[in-house]
Amino acid sequence: MDYTLRFYRDWVKEDDLTTFRVKVGETDLSIRAHADLTDEALKFVKRLRTDIEVHAETHPGFLEALTPQVADAAAPAIVADMIRHSAAYGVGPMATVAGAMAQAVGRQLLRLTPEVIVENGGDVFLQMKRPVKLMLYSGEESPFAGDVVIAIDARGEARGVCTSSARVGPSLSLGQADAVLTIADDAALADAAATAVANRITRPEDVSVVLEEERVRGVLRGALVTIGHTLGAFGEVQLVKP
Repeated sequence: MDYTLRFYRDWVKEDDLTTFRVKVGETDLSIRAHADLTDEALKFVKRLRTDIEVHAETHPGFLEALTPQVADAAAPAIVADMIRHSAAYGVGPMATVAGAMAQAVGRQLLRLTPEVIVENGGDVFLQMKRPVKLMLYSGEESPFAGDVVIAIDARGEARGVCTSSARVGPSLSLGQADAVLTIADDAALADAAATAVANRITRPEDVSVVLEEERVRGVLRGALVTIGHTLGAFGEVQLVKP
């Protein structure tokens, strides 16, 4: 299945928000706001991509690194965020790029709209005044396919909700999880955590152990993992009917 087609976007239920798409290179955002802010979002995405590309040109290996990197004083804000949050979970900075991009764009647009949801390849930044339902896609072969829907109720507060998988999409995962979802105050941090948690899930027995480690760590607002017939979760994970 070609996940670059973003087929899951067809499942979004329309409401009073305006949905628009911004695509530049590999960056493919679906944005929901109180108005069509395509021009503003497009301009900012181009600036962010330039910041990352220029940094990568002057720091060989940055794009390929699978371990934490060191930020210098000249690093652009988005690069500094990627490096800082990836270091917190021992992964490379590009493990956070989708969440970091969604968050940077979302925060920029919040100057123009009171609510926003930015989805970037399954990684989401949102700040809403109402509860939001999100579906976790575990793949057609998963026994949980189409059945895992969570409600995020953080009215007026920002949340990053990010995913990783060894089965679905282009994520690089060293584990075997069908799907991992993480919730944090920061989308780049949630993105790093999703990668790190997914790397540690190699069998169903790992789920309770890894989730308890994350609960004790206290960095995440919540997390959910599926592998085979096993599902585990903690924190701000409110399961609701599809």
